[in-house]
Amino acid sequence: MKCDCVERIDEKLDSKNLNTVISVPLSFKKDMSDTPQRTMVVTEKKDLSVRKKPTNVFASYCPFCGIKY
Repeated sequence: MKCDCVERIDEKLDSKNLNTVISVPLSFKKDMSDTPQRTMVVTEKKDLSVRKKPTNVFASYCPFCGIKY
């Protein structure tokens, strides 16, 4: 079963003219074959004085309905 939560939520956001979409990065395996869609979880720096960028975090399950990606 494949969920369509991101598409449905993007449509709702668009209908309200919020200029917002759910972040879903494009990713590939080492052999360049497609990988399943994964929603990116927003992260930010804990200490702004540290120059290192925050780590990217990706959900293994849909954060809206709980279906495994």
